[in-house]
Amino acid sequence: MTSLLDLLFGADSDPDALLLHVRDRDRTLADVRAQAEEIASTLAEAGVEPGTPVGVMLPDPEVVPALFGVWRAGGAYVPLNPRLGAADLAHILEAVEPSVIVTFSGLSPSTLDDTRRAMPRTAPGSSPAPPACNNTAAVAGLASS
Repeated sequence: MTSLLDLLFGADSDPDALLLHVRDRDRTLADVRAQAEEIASTLAEAGVEPGTPVGVMLPDPEVVPALFGVWRAGGAYVPLNPRLGAADLAHILEAVEPSVIVTFSGLSPSTLDDTRRAMPRTAPGSSPAPPACNNTAAVAGLASS
């Protein structure tokens, strides 16, 4: 049986094949593969291990390479819609407790700050809200749309 990761990273896949078309932007298999590998490497350096929840707050089409990068690193993909209100995001973050959030620096600060303010105060000794990879645009080669 072929997995999604096999389809993206399989040796017999044509790297120049069109993999994504979102709005007016095309992405080849090679583009998505390179971005996913860079994200996976960054997540591994950040301590992501198999099963570690990783929040992803990105616009389309950047979500696709991030999804594969999280899977490639062994993490559990947790979608965080930037259009959700702070209280809804806070509820997701509190329930899932991702160790890291992948996002664009321009997208995250006010959204995550509002979300942290909406989260219930944690008891002493409990874990705080996760850090955001605010420099993901530079580290993972993502370009804001």
